[in-house]
Amino acid sequence: GLVDRQSLPGVFRAFDFATPDQSIERRPRTMMPQQALFALNSPFAIAQAQAVIKRSEIAPLQDSSERIRAIYRVVLAREPDANELTTSLEFINTDASPQSALSKWEQFAQVLMSCNELMYVD
Repeated sequence: GLVDRQSLPGVFRAFDFATPDQSIERRPRTMMPQQALFALNSPFAIAQAQAVIKRSEIAPLQDSSERIRAIYRVVLAREPDANELTTSLEFINTDASPQSALSKWEQFAQVLMSCNELMYVD
């Protein structure tokens, strides 16, 4: 594919894209905070968090605990433990930030989708 050597997309720079000016066998593997932040704040990740909250098994739930459990089942394929449920409820019940375009529920789904448990298999 075409690679504009003067104007690489941000995703290339964040995820160790090899310099197009030279031939290399393999790109280095790194894990940097910028990669996690890029993935967390990318338009794709935000759209997916919004889609999770709109799912038919989550959207109609009114009870916060049940809704949290449903989101955990969809995103992480498991139930939250007691500590996770308590912490999640505390987050949901705090006042929403006026600077965020996402609802508390969308932010919650976004955070779960960016956790290590979703990214890595033990």
